[in-house]
Amino acid sequence: MNISTTPLVIFNVLAGLASIFGLYFAFAASRRAGAAAEAAKEAKQAVREANAVEELRRLAGIANEMKKEIQDSEWRTARLRCDDLAHGISFGKQRWKALTPSEASGQLESALARINTLSRAISEDPGGISEETRSKLLGVCHDIFIKLADAAGRMQQLVEGEEHDRST
Repeated sequence: MNISTTPLVIFNVLAGLASIFGLYFAFAASRRAGAAAEAAKEAKQAVREANAVEELRRLAGIANEMKKEIQDSEWRTARLRCDDLAHGISFGKQRWKALTPSEASGQLESALARINTLSRAISEDPGGISEETRSKLLGVCHDIFIKLADAAGRMQQLVEGEEHDRST
């Protein structure tokens, strides 16, 4: 080995080492990017779950308002609340299908069936609704409220269980 080739050999060795380090850093960056993408996906899922729970709580609040309106014989607003609930539950059932535990899904189905029954009952002439019928309607409203609150609680429990599993 002569003096004129020594710098070239040193340069080639350094270039080889730089290539190896470059490959290592590219691999490490790729792994971090994959981890960041997975974290973003988990965050998006957590937001969807939290939104579903919050929407169910909101629907339970509407059911409670509807109960008060039936109690006060405010039939027009009670019918509007009934429509809001039917729309919200129907839409939510499909949107949250993958997020909803089977027990909560059953509660939503049952609540929707009760809302449909209630809607037919209050869509008729409100003057013809007796106190006994109104008392039954209030029971139906309470049942709907409980089913929605229970579904929200079950979904919240599922979300909190997943959060606990992720943190351990």
